[in-house]
Amino acid sequence: MAQLLQEITQLLQEITQLLQETTQLLQEMTQLLQEMAQLLQEMTQLLQDMTQLLQDMTQLLQEMTVFAYGCGDNKSETVAETERKYFYVPDANFARILKYKDAVWITTIDGVNRLNIDAVSKFEGSLDIASSNIKSLEGIEYFTSLTTLDCSYNQLQTLDVSKNVNLTTLNCYNNQLQTLDVSQNVNLTTLNCYNNQLQTLDVSQNVNLRSLYCSGNQLKTLDVSKNVNLTALDCSYNQLQTLDVSGAVNVTTLDCSRNRLQTLDVSKNVNLRSLLCSDNQLQTLDVSKNVNLRSLLCEYNQLQSLDVSGAVNLTTLYCYNNQLQTLDVSKNVNLTTLNCSYNQLQTLDVSGAVNLKVLYCYNNQLQSLDVSGAVNLTTLDCEYNQLQTLDVSKNVNLTRLYCYSNYLKSLDMRGMRSVNYLYITTVVNNGGNSNSGLTSVKVHSSVATHEELKNAKNATGLQIDTYTAASDSTTYTQAICDFDPSTGLRASTARACTP
Repeated sequence: MAQLLQEITQLLQEITQLLQETTQLLQEMTQLLQEMAQLLQEMTQLLQDMTQLLQDMTQLLQEMTVFAYGCGDNKSETVAETERKYFYVPDANFARILKYKDAVWITTIDGVNRLNIDAVSKFEGSLDIASSNIKSLEGIEYFTSLTTLDCSYNQLQTLDVSKNVNLTTLNCYNNQLQTLDVSQNVNLTTLNCYNNQLQTLDVSQNVNLRSLYCSGNQLKTLDVSKNVNLTALDCSYNQLQTLDVSGAVNVTTLDCSRNRLQTLDVSKNVNLRSLLCSDNQLQTLDVSKNVNLRSLLCEYNQLQSLDVSGAVNLTTLYCYNNQLQTLDVSKNVNLTTLNCSYNQLQTLDVSGAVNLKVLYCYNNQLQSLDVSGAVNLTTLDCEYNQLQTLDVSKNVNLTRLYCYSNYLKSLDMRGMRSVNYLYITTVVNNGGNSNSGLTSVKVHSSVATHEELKNAKNATGLQIDTYTAASDSTTYTQAICDFDPSTGLRASTARACTP
């Protein structure tokens, strides 16, 4: 037994020795792998250095080739003099389009594109190089007399127009620009730089600017207070937290929708005709000084109140999806379209809106609605409210009426001779706010056959006024139609009615 234990002990010692040797071998292999990795890094760096050296040598050979061509037989001409005449254009697509525009602008020697500086510097007018797959506009700085540049829809990441001081119009939209310096372009009147990746934009030096379209960028602040001549500004779809338009007193169109604005001061913009500020975080909006305002779109904000009484020329108002409890448009006599749906409205005054044609006020808390003054109304959508009565007898031009999901018990629509769509109620099996108590519907015969009247299952009668044209006047005949208790009013029954 003792002998066996000794042999086992000896075997364990040998195994331990073997493990130690294996560990040592693994350590040596790890060290070898680390040294090989270091060697690979050094070789990679060496290859990069060699690549850069080859590029430098290629550039040098190209310059020497152009120098030889430029000097020709004039042995006294220096390298500096040659470089003053020609500029290497690194972007082949830019060189190609320039040569297409004017063959004199580009000289190609052994595959090297050279810009004729003297020729392009004298060019006055517009240069359109849009949608040309250009990645670099190096060389554009020599077009010193250029007045209009359109380089939109390319792949530009940088753009230097600091030498193009005569530019009045710059279109550089739909690129990949992260920065844009227009501080030297004091003659600019139009700047279209939308759909880029701009994080900042300084237009304080561009006092002649009239139109600025910079939507679809990543701007967090924008100051146009120095741009007194600005008439149109579109800075929508950015990340704006602040917007200063106080000095832009001549602006007529402002679109700052889809941003993060919590405040917006347009009190100085008295010439404003169109204001789009939807999809922000506005809690207040004062348009009392904007007497020339025609269109106001402020939906999807957090507005708790909205005073539009001063905007007497307003024709279109979209203020849906806010937190409004009251809305008064009685002073807006020119208003034709109003959408104030999805608020918390308990009162809505449209009494003075005599030109109102379209009214959407659904999904509110209205218990009453007076549209008798809106004599030109053609569309009324007041569904999902708490209305018990609705008088549309004065709205003779009404063609579309949506009033389901209310508490209506009667509806007199005999004045609606032009109606072509009527949605009174949606029958709900579990009850609810669906006009389930509707017992009386009075309509003109032209709408008596509408499919939706089938849903008036609690109605006990239908009064139809039939208008018959005579040679000198209109005669009226009244008819009473029965309801089928199981299906509601049937179109066939309505058509079969007799006086």
